[in-house]
Amino acid sequence: MPHYQTVDLCLLAFALVVMPVWSAWTGARVRRSAGAGDRLRRYRIIIVRAGIVSLVLVASWMWLGRPFAALGLGAIGWRGALGFAVVAFLAVNLVQVLRIRSLSPEKTELLRRQLDASRIIPHTDREFAWFPWVCVTGSIAEELLYRGFLLWALAPVAGIWGAVLISSAAFGFAHAYQGGKGVVRTGAIGLAFAIGFALTHSLWWLIGAHILMNLSGYIYARKLRAMSPVIARSRPSPAPCP
Repeated sequence: MPHYQTVDLCLLAFALVVMPVWSAWTGARVRRSAGAGDRLRRYRIIIVRAGIVSLVLVASWMWLGRPFAALGLGAIGWRGALGFAVVAFLAVNLVQVLRIRSLSPEKTELLRRQLDASRIIPHTDREFAWFPWVCVTGSIAEELLYRGFLLWALAPVAGIWGAVLISSAAFGFAHAYQGGKGVVRTGAIGLAFAIGFALTHSLWWLIGAHILMNLSGYIYARKLRAMSPVIARSRPSPAPCP
């Protein structure tokens, strides 16, 4: 059994209880509201919250003299290098998206519906300016908390694969604002990432992959605006969205 400090218990409670409840409450709230101001406010909350979580986790780790390798922030090693091959694959795909000059009407309409239904993807110029910061700060904090910290904290109690399952479920419910389908989708992504962390013991490549995955929605949305400015800018903004 690990010797949990107070900060560890607080982080566990935050990841396993506070975030799912907060996200579910936020989802119910945003379904009753609409407008770009709500989305921008959500972006700012995500950035501040992610910064606080990352700072608390890293600072407490340093204060307690724990090795950063336990969080997956040690030397990359050959397993981590293999993980970066996944990051390279995602990067190549994003470059291909950037090179797209046109889409079929069917593909354009499908993307437009998906983006209009999103509670997190930006729709206005100000939102597009803020969203990259959401991608970077949110991705770093989620990997530190849900992969690095939770697997470290839960593996001695539940075993590594039990920790993988618990952390993935918590990650999915932390995105409850996206609705039931969003919980399942993000839970599946969290499971893939947790397995990747368990196999490689490196968080570096997962942070990179997470950032690129979040940026992909941003890039698709910006590309759609560039190719269909009238449709993308004239339609009312959907309900905002962590």
